[in-house]
Amino acid sequence: MKVVTQRELNLNDDNATLIPMLLERLEELSNIGGFVQVQPIGMMRISLNKQNNNQEGLFLHIWAPDLPIQATGGPFAHTHVFDLESKVIRGEITDTTYTPISNKKGNFKIVKGLCLQDYCSLDEEIIDRVEMEVETVRKISAGTAYRVPKGKFHLTNIGGDGLAITIMKKSNVENASPLLAIQNNVTLSKEHFDRNQLDQRLAWKRVKKLIMSLRT
Repeated sequence: MKVVTQRELNLNDDNATLIPMLLERLEELSNIGGFVQVQPIGMMRISLNKQNNNQEGLFLHIWAPDLPIQATGGPFAHTHVFDLESKVIRGEITDTTYTPISNKKGNFKIVKGLCLQDYCSLDEEIIDRVEMEVETVRKISAGTAYRVPKGKFHLTNIGGDGLAITIMKKSNVENASPLLAIQNNVTLSKEHFDRNQLDQRLAWKRVKKLIMSLRT
């Protein structure tokens, strides 16, 4: 079931326009059984049109220090199987892109990530050994949008109090597996990361309170 409002959310809008529309959307989603998932990098995710994770559309992302992360650790530099455009609406993030340089004695191993609707896991097969060469480092503050093309290794770090909120637009989705660059001294976990582990009542309450705090 697609959620439809009178006007679609637009990343080009400022917070004064965007936040009231987002609050309306979240209220609608919570009333019809929308789900607050959690990603293995310590981030809550809500699909804003109830689309699946492997479909195009807008997603609300909320990073916070107390959210669950993958048992292996991280976050790690990774690729996406889609083109990413994201607007920061709260906090500050640093987005770093990398070029992997194949090197048998490199400090990183490249593995595939399996990302399904309800869980994530890591493939134990090592595709390559590499060094990760920094390409760009961008500090992005609230009100600013940025892009990461499909297949580009990047890593997002959260500044300030560790809380950041973005609206992400996913497009040009490919049916493939993302890649992760993980330090050689990190032992890969065989455990699945459950995307549906949050208490939904508490999660929705927290999400709405955070977005309401952004009203001007």
